[in-house]
Amino acid sequence: MDNGYIADDFISVDGATVAEDLFVELFVETYGLDKVQYLVNEYLLQDIYGGYRYIDYALKTVSGKIALEIDGELGHNPIFCGLDKYQDDLLKRNSIIHNGWKLFIWTYRQLVNNREQVKSELKQFLGHDPSFRIHDDYLPYQRGKVLELRTHQQETLDKLAELREEYCTMALIADAQGTGKTTTAVLDAKRMGLPTLFVAHTLELLEQAERRFKELWPDKKVQRITDFAHIGQSDIVVASIQGMHLNLNKFKPDQFGYIIIDEAHHAAAESYRKVINYFNPSFLLGLTATPERHDQESIMDIFKNEAHRLDLKTAVEIGELVPIRCVRIKTNIDFTKVRFKGITYNYRDLDEKIHIPDRNRLIVDTYLSHVPNRQTVVFCASVKHARVVAQMFIDASVEARSVDGKMKRQDREAVLEAYRKKEVKVLCACDILNEGWDSPDTEVLFMARPTLSKVIYLQQLGRGTRKAPGKDCLLVFDFIDNTTRYNHSVNLHRLLKQKEYVAGAFILAPKDEMNEERQRIINGEKPEIILPHNIYAIDHEIVDIFDWQEEIKEMISMQGLARELYVDDSTVRNWINTRKITPGPDFEVSMGNVTYKYFEKSRVDTIREQLGIEKRNPGQMKEIFMEYVKDGTMSASLKPVMLKGMLTLADSKGQVDLMELTRYFRKFYEDRADQGLAIEVRGAVVNRIIEMDDYQLANYMLKMPFEKFERKYFVEHKKELNKVAFSPNIWRKLSEAEKEHLINICDKQIRDYYERRVD
Repeated sequence: MDNGYIADDFISVDGATVAEDLFVELFVETYGLDKVQYLVNEYLLQDIYGGYRYIDYALKTVSGKIALEIDGELGHNPIFCGLDKYQDDLLKRNSIIHNGWKLFIWTYRQLVNNREQVKSELKQFLGHDPSFRIHDDYLPYQRGKVLELRTHQQETLDKLAELREEYCTMALIADAQGTGKTTTAVLDAKRMGLPTLFVAHTLELLEQAERRFKELWPDKKVQRITDFAHIGQSDIVVASIQGMHLNLNKFKPDQFGYIIIDEAHHAAAESYRKVINYFNPSFLLGLTATPERHDQESIMDIFKNEAHRLDLKTAVEIGELVPIRCVRIKTNIDFTKVRFKGITYNYRDLDEKIHIPDRNRLIVDTYLSHVPNRQTVVFCASVKHARVVAQMFIDASVEARSVDGKMKRQDREAVLEAYRKKEVKVLCACDILNEGWDSPDTEVLFMARPTLSKVIYLQQLGRGTRKAPGKDCLLVFDFIDNTTRYNHSVNLHRLLKQKEYVAGAFILAPKDEMNEERQRIINGEKPEIILPHNIYAIDHEIVDIFDWQEEIKEMISMQGLARELYVDDSTVRNWINTRKITPGPDFEVSMGNVTYKYFEKSRVDTIREQLGIEKRNPGQMKEIFMEYVKDGTMSASLKPVMLKGMLTLADSKGQVDLMELTRYFRKFYEDRADQGLAIEVRGAVVNRIIEMDDYQLANYMLKMPFEKFERKYFVEHKKELNKVAFSPNIWRKLSEAEKEHLINICDKQIRDYYERRVD
């Protein structure tokens, strides 16, 4: 293709492109294979006119929803694609933003030619170690109640205990100031005995809480955090909402089992919402003096909306969702050669394997022989697959329809309404029912779409878990194809880690019902519950629930190991290849030509000792930093130029406005150009500085050389403030004389470099 463009119209089944596969590869290189499960491919979204659009990749983080779009230059250029398509693309993007998403876009050419830049931008936009969340609309909210503080605190404590027995995971205590809410909260936290976080917005409240914890729970270590650079290992943390809001990445989402939010009537503020959304405690307690009952209920609604939802297992066990039974239908379709990229099969390979008449006929025959006339949703691999299967149902005299996001809105709604009225018995869907659609009357799900994504499987499963009159369970048919252990599609037993399989038996139910049925099976008795005919068998089967995603869940990726060792990825890769790290990786996953390497976390200290790398003591960071600067190892002028800029421009807290530093960086090199001096060695990107705008230059600088310092924890990028900063452990210990000395070192390194390498 000419015009300087790379061909970008290589599109396979249902719109998946080579570019999107390449993006997954870069995402994995940036965050590790364990994080790829949070990406949702071809995420369905309604535009402002009710039409359905597809987001290439969707992510959910503590700060909200993120849309990641991969564009081709030709497909979005009005000169080539036409004005109508161009305007339609603009509508899609505007609708994404209108619906509350952050939107980031890359082109295919960037993914191919600027891999490292794309990875650097991902880190800048999403963070170095972001907390991703699953899209969990299929799950119910946590339970919670509002309590009036009783005359005797013991009554309130007893009531809180009762709420937890009712599976409530949050509560709000409301009463006037000075009536002992804090004391009650501390005593309840002590009774649960879990790591506890107390959050408030004034120093007075924090000091009061610290005293109460030390007085009433003296055997636990209490830390009131005033400097988030010094977060220790404490049983109880007392912190300001402002500080927590800006430093969430320094805590693990499950670090606290009990969280107390004081002055909870502020919960509508973004800072409070972000904190509530980030953590996943066993119990969340709000304290408020808000007198109006309506306001109290509004606060509780905020807690429910912002907190993590109930997990599937808990929701079924406590009766919020219906019990689930499962039948495994084995096919003879060979998927062992189907290529895959973490969460997606290669669409061309999948399309070739899935369109086999015998497999489709098995779907229809299973319905006819096991669950005739039941309201059933069949999840298919593609729009084409859904239409073919629906027609086969119709040919078998079953009222069936296919439904997808490419249908006209009125046609789609007509089909869904007919299904709701039970005029249509079987819905065949590829995408549209994954999210945002519920049919409590659905009794049966056919999981006929092979997927590697747990998120997609869970969303599909959630379409049938709602309760309805006369509905005693959801029956799931998993279609099991022949695969390898690494490209095995998600199924219910692997998802729930259930090794034992009995056809039609409960896989999730309230514990007493599960135990009762299990005992009947052991005794060889036929269960009393009415099941569809021909599916109940006494014989057990052991299911291989090997899941490489679970295997690596508690491991550290090669990228994570590099961060722990304060070096870049290529250095660790070289140490592995030259056997300086022995033994090698504890787990490897190969996808195509790329192999991802993982290590047990317990080995990190051993590997440090093996390589002679000392674990950093925060108290020694200044000395380590000074030695690093003095060492002066450099292959370009960038490090001393940027460091001098930061030292020159830093405020009293060691922070520098990113754009101000960018202008300083630009001026240094443009001044050299104005004087007729060489900017850098031939081929260096910075030689094109005149062509780069401030945004491009800032991205370049943050990648090289800022990231070199950031990996060693000498500096950090405060994205929410658009600033860069020295680590507080370094900055507050640097004297003015030492800062001046460092600036002189930078000047000498710059001078020596240009004399030796460029001028």
